[in-house]
Amino acid sequence: MGIRLLSILFLFGVLASFVSYLKTDIKRSNFPKRNDYEHRNSVDEITDTLREDQIISHHRAWQDYDNNIHECNLKVYKSDYLKSNEFNHSQFNSTDFKGLYARISQFDQNKLDLIYKEFDSLRMSNNYSPRSPEFAKLIVSCIQDIPYALVLPYSCNPLVLMTNQ
Repeated sequence: MGIRLLSILFLFGVLASFVSYLKTDIKRSNFPKRNDYEHRNSVDEITDTLREDQIISHHRAWQDYDNNIHECNLKVYKSDYLKSNEFNHSQFNSTDFKGLYARISQFDQNKLDLIYKEFDSLRMSNNYSPRSPEFAKLIVSCIQDIPYALVLPYSCNPLVLMTNQ
């Protein structure tokens, strides 16, 4: 039960990072390059005709801790992204972070199937067992390679901060 919950929380972090990355209006050129493979990373929308839904696909190329290069397409259904985004915004004023993460994890639990499939394909192509440290490192290195930005609800200008105290 504990491992399953940790797995769900980790994969929620993957989805949250992916969603945050897609939502940002900041151009990637403002961030320092994290690796030499950035030029191959792209975001596309395709349509799944069986589900009648668009798929947001983000191609990732990264280097793991052993300098192996990996590539995959992290995908989510657009409707799942929109539902998750709406739910996350409804939780914005929560100060109970443990409960917040639990609620978000539970809400997004069934929305990560396309991401699970991509990581599982990488696992099989690299001949990693599902519980191997190498497979865990592959996933963690992928997530850690995603550029992040902290958006604050207030100015970072020291003069503004000093006058608002």
